[in-house]
Amino acid sequence: MAWPDQTDLLYSSACNREARADAYWRLIIRVLLVAALALIAVLPSTGFAYLREASVSQSQAEDFSQARFEQAQQEGRIILVETYADWCAPCRIQAPIVERLRRTKPYRNLVLLRVNENTPRHVWKDLGLAGYGQFIVFRGARETGRGSPLNEAEMRKLLSG
Repeated sequence: MAWPDQTDLLYSSACNREARADAYWRLIIRVLLVAALALIAVLPSTGFAYLREASVSQSQAEDFSQARFEQAQQEGRIILVETYADWCAPCRIQAPIVERLRRTKPYRNLVLLRVNENTPRHVWKDLGLAGYGQFIVFRGARETGRGSPLNEAEMRKLLSG
């Protein structure tokens, strides 16, 4: 039965109660399907906005540069080198954890340097990095830890190493 026939059937006094109820439910299902398809079409552009907001903004994380890395080492600061990409699922999980920890007293002066798709390959090789979602922790010039933590406890352990 086509759509106009069902709506006509709903308002027709010639049909019985069961036929009218059947037409009513078919109409409801079609409306719900159209609404679901509209939601699915909109979801990729807005549905994951909370993840984009949760990621550490570019103003708080610096792109890796050898000069900045060496400056932070000379200052004796805690340096967290992170391999990051917007499309990387572990990176999306880790970013809000790092941001929360950076607000706590022990890690307020932490320098976060991101190695990303635009970072030259020799930097990846020199640091011994092979994929996204990895961290290396330095205290001054000394490497103190390396890993891919996915929760706050593991991240704290890595940073305290």
